[in-house]
Amino acid sequence: IIFAKGADEAGSYKGAVTLVYEVSQGEPAFAGFPQTFPAFFDYGLSLPPGIGAITRVADRASLLVSAPSDVALTASLEQGGSRLDDKWVFEQRSGGRYEIEAAFPGPGKYDLIIFAKRRGDAGSYGSVVTLGYEVSAAPIPSGFAGFPKTFQSFADRDAYLYAPKQGGLSAGSSVAFKLTDPKKNYDKAMI
Repeated sequence: IIFAKGADEAGSYKGAVTLVYEVSQGEPAFAGFPQTFPAFFDYGLSLPPGIGAITRVADRASLLVSAPSDVALTASLEQGGSRLDDKWVFEQRSGGRYEIEAAFPGPGKYDLIIFAKRRGDAGSYGSVVTLGYEVSAAPIPSGFAGFPKTFQSFADRDAYLYAPKQGGLSAGSSVAFKLTDPKKNYDKAMI
């Protein structure tokens, strides 16, 4: 049953169309759709086709979320209702979409929560979508100290970090950084 109402109309949605499906075989591995909040649609966001409520992964996940240029996204990872350290999630804009990467500290069930707000708006980000991950592999190798920490200026500039994508670097080692900044006004605070 599809419900509808006018964009300016107050009150409840009313039934508009009823479709009947005859299904001969279901998809047993499909666990439903991600939990979206009204702001997900208000901001004009979209997920790739085929994303389910729960995705099974070994130890990492990548997600592309399409977002208009005036919308900023951030994300966090939770396990059992407790928020994990920010080092387990890395998000950055690439053109008309956000690339969100998550690394999981060990096997188990996790929730990736994505937040959004309009760029320049005061106040905090609000929840727009929650996706579940079921992680099967052993913990991430001990050399991985999480993703790099970024600051608001990184997001405001639509900077993009290609490498390194780990937050901890070995002492005494030489590391090549690859970073683009569309505004091309580099300063030491960004490096």
